[in-house]
Amino acid sequence: MVTISAVIACYNRADTIAEAIASVHAQTRAPIELFVVNDASSDDSAAIAEQCGACVIRLASNSGSSAARNAGIRTAKGD
Repeated sequence: MVTISAVIACYNRADTIAEAIASVHAQTRAPIELFVVNDASSDDSAAIAEQCGACVIRLASNSGSSAARNAGIRTAKGD
């Protein structure tokens, strides 16, 4: 069976991160792990993601969405 990891890059998206996480959980095949990579947000994005049960990776400085996704991919264990 294929194992799935989901990675969401996030920068100042406190208003939408919970909805994005809920969308991942609503998929037909749930991921074995979900990472939200907080790209040095200045809002409550990371705290909200943690409240939704996501594993949050915090980047020290804003690096852009590609670097944030790559940080999540490096941590992921799924296929």
